[in-house]
Amino acid sequence: MINTSYFELLGIEERFSIDIEVLKKSYYKASRKYHPDFFTSAPVSEQEEAAQMSEYINEAYKVLGNDRLRIQYILRRMGILVEGEKNDLDQSFLLEMMEINELIFEAQEDNVVWESVESKIKEFSDILGQLGQSAMNEFDKGIDKDANLLKIKEYYLKSRYLERIIENVEGIESI
Repeated sequence: MINTSYFELLGIEERFSIDIEVLKKSYYKASRKYHPDFFTSAPVSEQEEAAQMSEYINEAYKVLGNDRLRIQYILRRMGILVEGEKNDLDQSFLLEMMEINELIFEAQEDNVVWESVESKIKEFSDILGQLGQSAMNEFDKGIDKDANLLKIKEYYLKSRYLERIIENVEGIESI
């Protein structure tokens, strides 16, 4: 198993906000270095290592190129987000989500309410996104890293919760 972080592997600074063009260039550079086609005449052990590195590079690019996956990856690397850990969300957030779910239920009966549901979800999503982006920007600048990591974790968990609601709404709308 490869023990290098995705950021180290691609030679970019570990940050929540990254330049996608820099990521692409780093990815292509690393891909060329370890592409299995360049190892066809090498010993089998080197071919296997190149294939493994190529797979790891592809996974790194996929994760770092996706905002949600990148946040999850960094939080897990820092031990802030632990798989299988029970993550309690604050009561006010859960009440907001319950209100949205009730609106969704009502909207199934009344098409006019769908506009209200979409508006409420967008409003909540925008506010949540601003709070998350603010915490990530401050963390990347080195400002109160521990407190901002906890804010980013909360943002991540809440946004995942909201994403599931949105997926359910899209499923209902398509019926």
